[in-house]
Amino acid sequence: MVYRVVTRWKKLNVRVQPGLGYRVVHQLERGALVTVYETVRNEQGTWHRVEQGWATGLYLERVRMPRVRRPDSPQQLPEFLEFDPVREARARQRLARLRTEREYAEERFVTYSQVAAQHGSRLYEMDEASQRSQDIQDVARVFGGAPTPGVTALELGHNLRLAREMEEEAAHWQGEMRRLDGEIERARRATRADD
Repeated sequence: MVYRVVTRWKKLNVRVQPGLGYRVVHQLERGALVTVYETVRNEQGTWHRVEQGWATGLYLERVRMPRVRRPDSPQQLPEFLEFDPVREARARQRLARLRTEREYAEERFVTYSQVAAQHGSRLYEMDEASQRSQDIQDVARVFGGAPTPGVTALELGHNLRLAREMEEEAAHWQGEMRRLDGEIERARRATRADD
């Protein structure tokens, strides 16, 4: 317990043993704070054992220390006590894994977007070729010539289906990129990462 020296003018004598007849080994200034380790009562009154020796209880007044509320939850702990190296390492590993997944999703998005664009341009070319082939066949019919091979509806349908599938895949991976961006941001805040 903490006590304050409350003498009026003089310093408070600290003695070898609890009693006025014992030798003075130290003196405490008025207003000094001391820790009391033991208390005894004898015919000369109450004596407190402080770090330097024994002092009479007549000139020591107990100091009421403010009660420190014990933290109930981790949110109330000081920041330096909140740090958990294991949790921090796991959070950093999760952040690295999410970033890797994000890179993969971006690669897939770019790949499927490019393939969809290629199929789109192939469809355009096929449609142009089909139109030219139809024109040639119409002319050949008029003049009684043999029909020329052209782009079949089956080929057009197949390429159209592939283009749609590639566009759907690209849209899926774009959605994955957005989802992973949100998770990465939350994980980054959890690890207190500045990068």
